[in-house]
Amino acid sequence: MATASTSEDWEGLSRRLANYMYRSRVDGSLLQDTPVERDKAIAELNNTHQTAPFNPQASVDAEGGLNVDQYLAKVDEAISELDDKEKNNGDAFTIADRVLRLYCLFSAALFCSQYKCPTAQLDFDANGMGNVSLRALRMSQEMFNESSPRRVDLERSPTDLSNEAITALLEDPAELVKQRFLWLSEDEDEAGQWSVESTVHTRRGIEYVIVYDDADGPIPMDKESMRDRTPFVTRSTPGSGINKDEGE
Repeated sequence: MATASTSEDWEGLSRRLANYMYRSRVDGSLLQDTPVERDKAIAELNNTHQTAPFNPQASVDAEGGLNVDQYLAKVDEAISELDDKEKNNGDAFTIADRVLRLYCLFSAALFCSQYKCPTAQLDFDANGMGNVSLRALRMSQEMFNESSPRRVDLERSPTDLSNEAITALLEDPAELVKQRFLWLSEDEDEAGQWSVESTVHTRRGIEYVIVYDDADGPIPMDKESMRDRTPFVTRSTPGSGINKDEGE
C-alpha cells in the first residue's frame, strides 16, 4: 500500500529537482567561457558514445515502461563520481568532464520534472501542498542568483529585435542566455517574460531550454519555435551587445 505524501516528501523532491536545475545552470554558465573547447568536448563525447549510458531510453524496461528511480540513481552516481574528481583532483577535471556532468544534470532535471514530479504531484495536491516543479524552479533561481557573479541584470524597456538580430542571437548561445524576452501572445498560457536557461547540442541541432517567469519548469524548444518567441528583449546583462540601442 502506498503511503501518503508528506510535506517532507514535497520539500525533498523540490530540493532534488532544484539542485539539478541549479547545478546544470552553473556548469552551463562556466562552459560559456570556453566555447571552442566546449564544442570539441561535446563532439568527442558524442563520437565516443560516453553519454549513451545516461540516455533515458536505457531505463525503459522490457514492457516499455520507464524506471524513473533506476535512471536517476545511475545519473546521481555518475554526477557524484565527477564531483569527487573535481574536488580531489581539480587539475584533472577537464572541460569534457564538465560537459558530461552537465549532460547528466540536465537529463536528470528533465527526467525528474517530466516523470517523477507529475506522479508525486497528484498526492501533493490531494494533501493540499503546492506545485513541486514551480517550487523547484524558484529555489534554483534563488540559488543561482545568490552564488553567481554574473547575476547583475539591467531592467529596461522592451526592444524590438530585427530578424537579423534574432538570427545572430540564436547562433550565439553565450549571448542568448544573457537576455530576457517578452512573448506577446493571444494565448495567456504562452504570453509572458522568459529567458534561456541552457542550450544542448543534439543530432538534430541545438535545443534551447527556456523558463518563463512564474512557470512550472523548463521547456525545450527548437530553433523555429525560438525564432517566433524572440521579437522583444526586455533585459540583458552588462557587457551584452544588445544593451546598446540599435540607433546608436
